[in-house]
Amino acid sequence: MSKPRSRFKAFKHLLAYVVLRVVWMVLSVLPERMLYALGSGLGWLLALTPLRRKAVENIRRAYGDAPPSAEYPTADALARGCLRHYGWLFAEAILLDRWQPKLLDHTEGDRSILVHFKQLFTRGNGLIVATGHLGNWEMMARCLAAFGFNAHSMAREAFGEQIARWLVDWRKRAGVTIINRHDRESLKALRATMKQGAGLGVLVDVDTKVKSTFVPFFGTLAKTPTAAADLALKLDAPLLVGWSWRVRPGLFSATAVEIPTNPTEDHKADVERITLEVTRLLEAAIRAHPEQWIWTHRRWRSRPDG
Repeated sequence: MSKPRSRFKAFKHLLAYVVLRVVWMVLSVLPERMLYALGSGLGWLLALTPLRRKAVENIRRAYGDAPPSAEYPTADALARGCLRHYGWLFAEAILLDRWQPKLLDHTEGDRSILVHFKQLFTRGNGLIVATGHLGNWEMMARCLAAFGFNAHSMAREAFGEQIARWLVDWRKRAGVTIINRHDRESLKALRATMKQGAGLGVLVDVDTKVKSTFVPFFGTLAKTPTAAADLALKLDAPLLVGWSWRVRPGLFSATAVEIPTNPTEDHKADVERITLEVTRLLEAAIRAHPEQWIWTHRRWRSRPDG
């Protein structure tokens, strides 16, 4: 890369960081209700962009001509709901620090799953939680940390060094440690971390440049990351599929289902079998709350060879 282009890229990243921090600081003083209203406005603006068309295309690919749900009877209605969800996620990202001291006041649901979590940790190999971009996944990770679990999350580096560092610090203040999936040293230290009783969250519902396999997702083969299944087998760690959803603005619920790994001598087949089951459960969760998933993502971009 030439020096002028490299300098321009560095300047662009720095400018994005400065703008983000200024906007964050200004919005952080606003009341919760106003932030959600601004989030709704942001969703309305996003609906005027090509993102809406992209979401409609993906929704029609998933549901065909069938109504996605009673609340969202058309692909366009669901696309608008999805984009409003994006706006609310931005508002909630700002609110999370405000909620942090009493974070659990913003959750509801059956807490017995936490007892099960603690029992799984006693096996001594940590815990793998396969999850997706459903509901508010940042909120879910923070809640696990707030309940006293040693929470880790596997993620890629964000846009620009400054933003990446800020995001890592932002999550760390809430008790969530980030493992960079492209950092060999971080991955190498993961086994020791899991032995110490850490829980690792892995997002597995996107088509991205990681080790993957093709499994059905809404009736069409989709390239799906295999990290959760692979790590659970290699580390002999319990595997759960977990997801969250927004009950209403400011209140969330979550659940998790354990998947027996039942390893055989065919590691590759085991990984594919487990990834298929993980995806099946996440699809069912998305169907229950379709407006809270990332329909603008090109989930079926990659195609199997042949």
